Amino acid sequence: MQRANELACGHFLAELADLAARPSVSERGLRLALSRLCQVSGAFDAWLLVAAEDHTAPVTCIGPAAKLWNHGFTYDGLLILRRWMADHAPHVGFRMTRADRKVREKMAAAPGLPRPFFAFQLVVPETSVEALIVRGPWGVGGIPAETLALLKASVPGFSTLVMRFIGQQRSSRFEKQLDALASMAHILMNTKDMETALTELATITSAVTGFSFVTIDVYDRGLETIALRCVAQNRYMQFDNLQRWIEARAKGDPLGSRALAEGAPLYIEDLQSDPRAPESSHVFAKRNLLRSAAVVPLVFGGERLGVLSLTGFETREFDPALRQLIGTLAGQISTAIKALTLFSQLKESEQRLRELNERLQENMEVQHRLARTDALTGLPNRRYLEEALGAEVARAHRHGGPLAVAIFDVDHFKTVNDVNGHAAGDETLRVIASMAREVARSSDLVGRFGGDEFVFLLPQTDADGASELVWRLVREVRAKWTSPRVTLSAGIAALLPGESADSLLARADAALYEAKNAGRDTVRVALPPAEAAELRKAG
Repeated sequence: MQRANELACGHFLAELADLAARPSVSERGLRLALSRLCQVSGAFDAWLLVAAEDHTAPVTCIGPAAKLWNHGFTYDGLLILRRWMADHAPHVGFRMTRADRKVREKMAAAPGLPRPFFAFQLVVPETSVEALIVRGPWGVGGIPAETLALLKASVPGFSTLVMRFIGQQRSSRFEKQLDALASMAHILMNTKDMETALTELATITSAVTGFSFVTIDVYDRGLETIALRCVAQNRYMQFDNLQRWIEARAKGDPLGSRALAEGAPLYIEDLQSDPRAPESSHVFAKRNLLRSAAVVPLVFGGERLGVLSLTGFETREFDPALRQLIGTLAGQISTAIKALTLFSQLKESEQRLRELNERLQENMEVQHRLARTDALTGLPNRRYLEEALGAEVARAHRHGGPLAVAIFDVDHFKTVNDVNGHAAGDETLRVIASMAREVARSSDLVGRFGGDEFVFLLPQTDADGASELVWRLVREVRAKWTSPRVTLSAGIAALLPGESADSLLARADAALYEAKNAGRDTVRVALPPAEAAELRKAG
């Protein structure tokens, strides 16, 4: 029986090696490998936890994910477990409690250890959560030595498979980001929002350099406060230590301040021990497994704009090629910040110019309206009336249809002023103007021609219609003022074929004088010139 088990384990490890040697690795292939591991090890379930590349979830769980979470496993638990593994042992046995969803009783994996769960750290560059987790019937009797040996022996194969799987996930994304790196000008031309553009550039920088955390800090002009911070959008966006890192940076960034003040980049191979970093940075880096960092000032034409910060999980030697790449990226990001700042300032200037132009237009419209409005009555004044009369005469000749003009004034208005005073006279004119507006239709125009003289401009109205409208106003004024008595006299003229505006107005004015000569408080309609001449001959 033992010989058969050894053969089965050998076959499985050979299958695992063969799968790792294939040109591509699919999630389905990983699931089959986990299923085979359960068969030969006697485990109930097996999972691979891989940091998600699309940062829509903290991790990608390959295997029966629902079972893992139902056992009480959480992402926070994974972080605690991985930190413990990094500090104590790469292979660990533990328990999970559903009630408080915590990892309990962690111990280095050893034969006979009574734990239902065992986790094995996968050897993946810049790893943060990659692990193999198995659950089996070992909670009481302990895990057999041969089973533990098999699980440990499978770690290199699963590590290779996971590295290949992550690489395939990244490949298409890297291609897009490298293309974007070669065409940053295209990003600037198509993205005028600074936060969006810089977030994309930070993401590109993370992908090209391999640093897990990349931020771009843009400072205000005084270099005392941060105006904008962008974080690379990658698979580490959902990690709790990222949030802690951002919160710590918000309290102050001594490395960024130093780089900006000195105008030179800081390349730190090990953030946990480098003497240039303060003790608080050492503690934070150890707590969150951070190692290397690059802090580069962003400068354009001598103007200090902000800081580019890159941080990773492994110690790195900053060789000349890597330093040159980071410097080139920092230069392009500085150019982007300056260009976007100028664009924003230009937009603000254009907006201000538009606002001033709109205000000027409004003022011009007000001035235009005031220049054509009578201050006393609020009616259109003579200038406006003459413009409107010319337009209506041209329209009537072009399209046909009647047009009438009526001129009326207050009889013996000088007496009204002399007896009651000019203030009473002005009030009389205001009341008459209001009454004229009430009488007029919405299509009619009533205005003050000057002094106590008013004009009705009546489109689509013949002499009879105009006479009816004006007589209504004359009667209403007569009825309103009986002591002292106020009356109106009016003259009406209807447009003749080919007649000019001046001629039409002159005939209405002549009809007004006829009304005056007829004893006032009456209305006269101007006859066509030929009829008027015949009438004069007959008289």
